[in-house]
Amino acid sequence: MNKILLLLAVLGCGKSVAKKVDKKVVAANEKVLFEFTDAKGDDKGPGSYAYPKDKVFKKGCFDILSVDIREVGQNYKFVIEVNADFKNDWTLPGGWDVQMFDIYLDLGQEQHRQAMKGRNVKFSSTWDKAIVVSPLRKDRVRKEIEQTNLEVYDDVSELENLTQDIVVPDLVTTEMNYISIEVSKKKLPGLSRDLKKIQVLSMGVNPFGEEGIAVRRVKEHSSQWSFGGGSYYGSHPNVIDMLGDNKKLGSFQDNGVSKVYATIDLVDVSK
Repeated sequence: MNKILLLLAVLGCGKSVAKKVDKKVVAANEKVLFEFTDAKGDDKGPGSYAYPKDKVFKKGCFDILSVDIREVGQNYKFVIEVNADFKNDWTLPGGWDVQMFDIYLDLGQEQHRQAMKGRNVKFSSTWDKAIVVSPLRKDRVRKEIEQTNLEVYDDVSELENLTQDIVVPDLVTTEMNYISIEVSKKKLPGLSRDLKKIQVLSMGVNPFGEEGIAVRRVKEHSSQWSFGGGSYYGSHPNVIDMLGDNKKLGSFQDNGVSKVYATIDLVDVSK
């Protein structure tokens, strides 16, 4: 397994400040469950994607460098490191802008294969719980989950209702290029015992998202506000980076007649 080590200064259960102090130290009250280091500079989707042209989209801001899962008291904490400092030029309520993330967890229950609506990907194996990390208001995120994930499918996949297995975090904080996501253990029962695989998707957030989906879509050509490098018909993934090899993001079929989403892998936590 690839490894990362970083320090998170914890100020009591449910209150934390992520701060990189010494990559060889872990806070005494944190138990590390999983660590993964991702390739640097692979924030191009399947290899063809380009960032939007507006200066608010800083180079590397969608590039995942590492993911860390920790057990802290009655919470699980997920820490994502990206290749640029978080900021909030748009003054969004979550405290940061431009990025959003999905975390998919395989707990051995064989529930779902489709990712959430608007991601345009599915998985080669199943997931059971997913976490949406968004800078938008929690009530809006929950409403979008309920409205858009009742029926998720493509031309070769059966319809799935994902709504009951999507979780909104209890607390999200950012410090430098780290985002720390805390979720009550009650929302993720058995994670420390049953976690088998994980995947993290990095995407753009669009506060004015189409059809109630706040994912910033990839278009054929990049513009001030749109990612470029997608297909003409639009069935390509809206995912800019993920854990592991991104090449499978290019496995979609899109010819204007059929729509088959890209099939990607989850990462085995035992490796």
